[in-house]
Amino acid sequence: DEAIQWTLDNCATYGGDPKRVLVVGQSAGAHLGSCVLLRKGLDELNEATKEAPPSFPLESNPLRTQYKARDIRGFMAASGPYNIKAMQDIFHRHGLDRNIVSLMFGNNLDRHSPTHLVEQCRHLCDRADGSLSLSLNDVLPPFYIVHGTADKTVPYCGAEEYSSCLRDAGVRVTSKNYEGWSHTDPIIERPMNGVHTFHRDVYDFVRQWASAGVGSK
Repeated sequence: DEAIQWTLDNCATYGGDPKRVLVVGQSAGAHLGSCVLLRKGLDELNEATKEAPPSFPLESNPLRTQYKARDIRGFMAASGPYNIKAMQDIFHRHGLDRNIVSLMFGNNLDRHSPTHLVEQCRHLCDRADGSLSLSLNDVLPPFYIVHGTADKTVPYCGAEEYSSCLRDAGVRVTSKNYEGWSHTDPIIERPMNGVHTFHRDVYDFVRQWASAGVGSK
């Protein structure tokens, strides 16, 4: 979160355009980027409604940075875990004890699960019953979710669930599966063998969403 704020505040010094900043994350980066942007969107929705649904516990600790999620022109997430509660047993089988996972996330796995954060946003919008002038699409940038179908570290069904969750909530989302690719194929094995499909997708994503008129507020 603070890194994004720093980039927006300082990129012009290095020749960048703060109005054309995009975020790309792979694996944990996809998870963290999702959490940050969804938390920022939730903060904005909370601020707009000022009324939390009593039947649904909303995130009560807003982020301290000043930017809005829509200040980011687009977010590309690759090979990420988006439902930490569902991933707990998988992490355990891979050697990361479920008790350690609970401790890492403060015994609140929902708070750190992007799919749950999307549901929080949806419940808040539903609770407003049409009185809220903002939708989730108004406060979030477009998302691009990519995943390898042979990923045994983070099964790609989680990416499909996350994409559907975002789409059902009204977020602009594009999804793509890399057939037969593992968790690290996009960034290690395939590029080492001269296959740059993922990098081409990143390039196309940056070029499209950083162009004039796309993702503008």
